[in-house]
Amino acid sequence: MLKPYKGTGISTYCEGQRGHLGNIVFGLLVSAQQTYGDAWPDRLQLHVFSSDAHGVKASESYPQGRNATWASDKLQLIVLGTNDPEHWSIIIASPSNQHHAFLCDGLVCADHLKVIKAAKDTMNMFFDRHKVKRRVLADASVPTQTDSWSCMIRAIMCGWTAMQLDNQGHNFDAPCITFTDEAISRMIKQLNEAAPLHGLTLTNNSVLPS
Repeated sequence: MLKPYKGTGISTYCEGQRGHLGNIVFGLLVSAQQTYGDAWPDRLQLHVFSSDAHGVKASESYPQGRNATWASDKLQLIVLGTNDPEHWSIIIASPSNQHHAFLCDGLVCADHLKVIKAAKDTMNMFFDRHKVKRRVLADASVPTQTDSWSCMIRAIMCGWTAMQLDNQGHNFDAPCITFTDEAISRMIKQLNEAAPLHGLTLTNNSVLPS
């Protein structure tokens, strides 16, 4: 499931520590497998956009790779990451709502807006290429982030919530995603327990988004 990361290790999930790209991809793909089973590639696409000193770049798409095309009948998760300041968030586009895509971000920073624009522009490019009506990007109602580290876990939890709603056949219209600090702690524990089951080695190094 996570072939690019096997043998390389990802950092241990813990409160007060930011994770890197492997951590957030692993968290979302494990959530996908737990929600949809082995059929998850037929139900979901995951895209990653990140920025560094050289600007915005599209890092990867799962499961199809860099040449993935947008499938309107699948749940679309677009992970957004920046390096300065370090921050993660996620855009959710559900097949049950062909009019809107929703940004889940409890802490918006100025540099992050560049990544959001890049993801939006690429999303529109996919729509135009396949002659699909563009979606309006709207803000989802999510808990406010008051610390400097939990954005990655929050993005994973928002993606997990979207998968649950999608799998249960619920519409994703005006999403209000709620979770507690206790739920964040439980998610951290579950991800640490899941990693060895998928052949991944956890390290104690705090690696920032790249």
